[in-house]
Amino acid sequence: MNDNPDAITALVDGVISETHKHSKNPRIVQDIISSLVEKIPSALSFNSIANDIGISHNTVAEYLDFLSDLLLIGIAYWRSEGKVDKKKEKKVFFRDPFISHSLSSWVNKKVNESALLENIVQEHIFRNFGEVYYFKNNTEIDVVAGEYKIEIKKSRSRRGYSKGVRILNEEDIPSFLLMIEK
Repeated sequence: MNDNPDAITALVDGVISETHKHSKNPRIVQDIISSLVEKIPSALSFNSIANDIGISHNTVAEYLDFLSDLLLIGIAYWRSEGKVDKKKEKKVFFRDPFISHSLSSWVNKKVNESALLENIVQEHIFRNFGEVYYFKNNTEIDVVAGEYKIEIKKSRSRRGYSKGVRILNEEDIPSFLLMIEK
């Protein structure tokens, strides 16, 4: 698929087609994706996207659910000590690097490489555990699932993290993902 010059166009056309089939507005989908590309991998609120594009936070929530149902994005909610808070900021992630690159080209923006790395780990964990969360207080933990607490950094981290947090950089990610088990 990556070698097919029409693959990106086919994916975008498919998204637009599904948008029409579900009585959604393709321009709103495009605007939300544009806002996401700028904000990911940071935690965000529906209001922050709504303010970017001039629609209600309820509409943003509805459209993000739609994009999630299309398996284009996933949502990691804040979790601490077993409690999940869906009202707090969320981390939205693209479900696949190809999706990320295709949708970012549709909105004429470039995906942040750190975001891409984090999205890959989030999706892999999601596929293995059926859920993925994040945690943030004084420090942020990008991925929380099962007994795993993972922070993803493009390069080596210079900050200290609490015990049990695994810090992954770009070189560590492939071997970590291969060894992960439920």
